[in-house]
Order: sequence, then structure tokens, then C-alpha cells
Amino acid sequence: MRETQLLAQAVGNVITKKKKKQYDEALEDAEKALSQFFKTDTHTLRSRTSDEIIEMCMENGSFFNEKGLPLADLLMEVGDIMDDLDKREAAIGWYQKSLSLYQAAVKNTDSVLPLDIYTRIQQIQKTIHDLESGE
Repeated sequence: MRETQLLAQAVGNVITKKKKKQYDEALEDAEKALSQFFKTDTHTLRSRTSDEIIEMCMENGSFFNEKGLPLADLLMEVGDIMDDLDKREAAIGWYQKSLSLYQAAVKNTDSVLPLDIYTRIQQIQKTIHDLESGE
């Protein structure tokens, strides 16, 4: 439980710095969170498939929403930063990884989901579509 709270706090720090356009600091916080909670970094994570990332959030053969959802939030924020920095391909990659985690959470019927999860999924799908079509 404590790990989940700390991960959520790390996501909050990234969001705060992103809103202030402190992109380098926000990305550093994302790196720290990935290192601390998932023993990886953005460079390694970028090269992993969505299935491999989902596997990182599995416990006892099931997707663990308490770990997967904050990771999805974090990757979505990294995608937003890449988009703000006009790094379209990188943004699409992070959004796709985030989307796959949200979709895995929806498939896990044993857990409580955030009320807005379907809205998040739709927003990411639209953002990916817009970026891919150059909008």
C-alpha cells in the first residue's frame, strides 16, 4: 500500500512540474519513479512491448491495478511532455503503452476502477489518432 501511495505522489510531482513547463525536472522525476518502483528507466521501457510492460504489473497471474494504473498515469504524463516538446513519435509510443495498461486494468474484473477510466482510454485513443494524422 505504501508503495502505491509513493508512486501516486511521484505522478503528482510530474504533473505539477509539467504544468509549470519544467519538463526536464518532470522527466527526472519520472525516471526516479521508474527506477524506484519498477527497477527500470524510460530508455529501457521505451524499447519494451506493451505486453512486457503489462507483465511488470502482474502479481499472482493477474494484472495488479494498484501498480498498473499509476504506471499508466506516469507514462501518459511522459507522453504529454513529449507532445509538448513536439516529439510526436515518442509521444505516440508513450501514449500507446499507457493505453495498453489502462485496457489491461479494465479486463481485470477483480479490482475497483477509477470512475473516469473509460474517459481516459477515449482521450488517449483520440490523442494517438490526432498525432498519427498530424492534427
